[in-house]
Amino acid sequence: MSLFGLVARPRASLVVTLLFLLIVSSVLRYAPFAPHIFTTPRAASTLIYPRIELVVSAVKADNTSWIQEHFPSYPAHIYVADDPTAPLTVKKNIGHENGVTPLQNLQIPYVVKHGFSTLRCTWLLGCPLEIRPDLSASEKWDDPGADQRAKTEAVYAVAFTELFPGTPVPAGVGAHCGAQFAVTRERIRGRTVDEYRSYRDWLWATELTDEFSGRVMEYSWHQILGQPAVDCPHAGACFCEKFGRCDLQCEDYGCEKTYFFNFGELPANWPEEGPGTDGWPLRNWTEIEPEPEPEPEVPSEPEAESIPLAER
Repeated sequence: MSLFGLVARPRASLVVTLLFLLIVSSVLRYAPFAPHIFTTPRAASTLIYPRIELVVSAVKADNTSWIQEHFPSYPAHIYVADDPTAPLTVKKNIGHENGVTPLQNLQIPYVVKHGFSTLRCTWLLGCPLEIRPDLSASEKWDDPGADQRAKTEAVYAVAFTELFPGTPVPAGVGAHCGAQFAVTRERIRGRTVDEYRSYRDWLWATELTDEFSGRVMEYSWHQILGQPAVDCPHAGACFCEKFGRCDLQCEDYGCEKTYFFNFGELPANWPEEGPGTDGWPLRNWTEIEPEPEPEPEVPSEPEAESIPLAER
């Protein structure tokens, strides 16, 4: 059945979603699978504990040499989404998705302690609250004034009931946007293989476009892997504990000398001043053209007095 009239469209060069990769990564250590896993060789002298392995999505045009260059000691499982002859590939390529610096600085004890960690700390995008799932989705979807966030809230509630049957739809969802994260084997095995298959099958079967199915998954991964619906730690604590950057001046939402999306500029003096609620500026405020300032009035010169010809 069509969901709000959205139809999935094929994309030739999309990067594969990590959904299916989690299924594979959960069985990598089982002996029957080991001979069939293509990995980067690792010298015995470089073995570390806990064991760390990289699961990477790519397309044929990608240059993945950085993996061996920067992480020679980590076995790498590289899925090439658009090459059916690659040692690792996928049946279907659904969804949209500089990992070097975050991975180099990632504090493994933090991941082991918490079980799950995104590779971001700044709240923009995704925190403190990105989605308010709305089960009156058809009404919101039919609203001609609905923007992309409103439409996401419309489809997310329905998608959540399909991905997590029997689980109450959360009132709000917030997490670091994206699908790059570190996760322990124990967290992966917190879900059954059948559950992971159901997520994959949902992606394969959904009639949502890549834009919306990808967005649903971006804000579902942390819940799939055991985190609460709203998972937005203080940016300062995050940079310190997760990446060892404890010398930054920070607010809840971000820290100095860290990257912010260029398109995420906010109104002057925000959030102390500026429109909007829940920490957000007014919807579509960047698309609202300011009213033109009135042109200053220029005093007109007095007209020259006309003199009748008889008087000249």
